[in-house]
Amino acid sequence: MDIKSLHHVAYRCKDARQTVEFYRRVLGMELIGAIAEDKVPSTKAPDPYMHVFLDAGCGNILAFFELPNSPPMGRDPNTPDWTQHIAFQVKDMGELMEAKARAEAEGLEVTGPTDHTIFKSIYFHDPSGHRLEVATWLASKEQLARMKEVAPLGVNLAVSLNATTDEQRSRLMPAVNGMASLKTLMLACRRYPLAPNRRLTFEYVLLAGVNDGEADALRLVKLIRGITCKVNLIPFNPFPGSAFRRPSDLDILAFQSIVREAGIDVFIRKSRGRDVLGACGQLGNLPTPRVRTLTLIESRC
Repeated sequence: MDIKSLHHVAYRCKDARQTVEFYRRVLGMELIGAIAEDKVPSTKAPDPYMHVFLDAGCGNILAFFELPNSPPMGRDPNTPDWTQHIAFQVKDMGELMEAKARAEAEGLEVTGPTDHTIFKSIYFHDPSGHRLEVATWLASKEQLARMKEVAPLGVNLAVSLNATTDEQRSRLMPAVNGMASLKTLMLACRRYPLAPNRRLTFEYVLLAGVNDGEADALRLVKLIRGITCKVNLIPFNPFPGSAFRRPSDLDILAFQSIVREAGIDVFIRKSRGRDVLGACGQLGNLPTPRVRTLTLIESRC
């Protein structure tokens, strides 16, 4: 089958006229057609409706049904509000900010711009409660082409997390946190297109008195809950001159237990070669002990 384009997508609305006027004022979308029937063409069921079609640009059509005889609109209580939404694309950040200004001029509560690393977007709701997103790409054409190339490869993605707050992550991984905040990282992880038989891996280096406490474990659970993933706990392997320490075995097991009790697969990486400074994160044959900064943990994972 050769799909040429998306013919249209259709949603229910509370009031067809109000919906058409809203999309025209806020998003500049014009009405291109309307159909009124007293029964459903496909099922022949007697159910009067008004069906309106809006021009969403580039040949795309957004449609709505007003169903006057049906019970009031609702939403799936088991699906978070942020999940189901309609996303529109604009050319650049200038147009994105114009869209935000128009929405706010309507008295709408606007979230964003939100940085998703490869694009930025804003969010608000239409009169029927549908969540709308207006987005613009930040990634180059070459980056998008590369994403398409690697998507079907089933790449196993491992993320060096090592912290559960931005403050903590800035201390341990300042260069990385400067590129993308913890919130941005986790949004990207939740959007990552996983194959059915694959999952993300989160690497977490345990540092005594830094990120190995009960509160850290509980925040880690909150960060990754709902993501198809596993966690590798890597007890820090000390080396001469290091300001970090390895947690006790008891503390390591306690951290693992908290994460495991949340239903998350979590494993402790076994260390080999510590006696010769050859384990993960160690440098063998250090000539002399020297003081090292606290900001290189990402290069030692």
